Amino acid sequence: MLRRPRPTLRQGRPPLSEAPAPNLAALPAPWSHSPYLNGEFAGAPVRWVHADADACVLVIGPAARPSDPPEDPARIDYLLGLGEPERVAALLDDVVRGAASASGLPDDPFASVRRVFVQAGAFDGELGSRVHGALALPEVDSRWKWMWADRPLTVGALGGRDRAGESALTLGRLTQGPATGEVADEIGECLERAFPDASAGPRTTQALGWWGVRESGRLLGVISALHVADGGAPHLSSLGVDPVARGRGLGQQLLAVAVRDLLDEGCAFASLGVYTSNESAWRLYERIGLQHGPSFVTYRLS
Repeated sequence: MLRRPRPTLRQGRPPLSEAPAPNLAALPAPWSHSPYLNGEFAGAPVRWVHADADACVLVIGPAARPSDPPEDPARIDYLLGLGEPERVAALLDDVVRGAASASGLPDDPFASVRRVFVQAGAFDGELGSRVHGALALPEVDSRWKWMWADRPLTVGALGGRDRAGESALTLGRLTQGPATGEVADEIGECLERAFPDASAGPRTTQALGWWGVRESGRLLGVISALHVADGGAPHLSSLGVDPVARGRGLGQQLLAVAVRDLLDEGCAFASLGVYTSNESAWRLYERIGLQHGPSFVTYRLS
């Protein structure tokens, strides 16, 4: 039987409409209250920003991301482009041409950048193509969506009954923080079956906790929440369900219990990333209550 530990996590803040992260408070509206920036980059210094009401481009860092190696996160600077794709391209073009009025803009505004996350579609069209060429970007690294939830998700009842009519499935929190000992081994074995390429392993030091679902004692699926930024929101990761148990809604149950617990523990919201091409997944997340944030095209610079 899974037991729900007493909540100890306290990394939430008041709602974003009231209290953006201090490092983002100087950004123009609406970007100072962006859930994405507050969730993923709270605490990271803003190098420079060029923005209007429709789009925002900025260099921020050093910061670490969930996709970096958890045991040794690479703290680097990021170029971010958020908002309407055409306006993102136009603002980047301002910076490239030296026509931007961005505060603190250095002579070479992109020199420190090692990752680029830009709103999908920003480099389409004539202007976008010209800006892409001026930035000399490499091949696209990935295309993904950022999604978030600041309220409990809507999922059905946990199914599965034994011969006596009792529920054979149990769902709940496995750890506070990284897993250790036998629990870590069990999570690792489950991930080998369910998600061998998971970015976070059971002993990942960034883990705020692990949740799992069991059937007759056997661990069939897991999910973790990672600490991304001081004062930011937890990032859900490594959601995996054993192939023998797929199609029963266990993944959404894991998402729902993790989000519920994190909100109960004081977090303003929780987030996750999903590849744009995985439409069946993000459509499901949408149906159960996750909200859409930016859709990114990303690049890794040497």
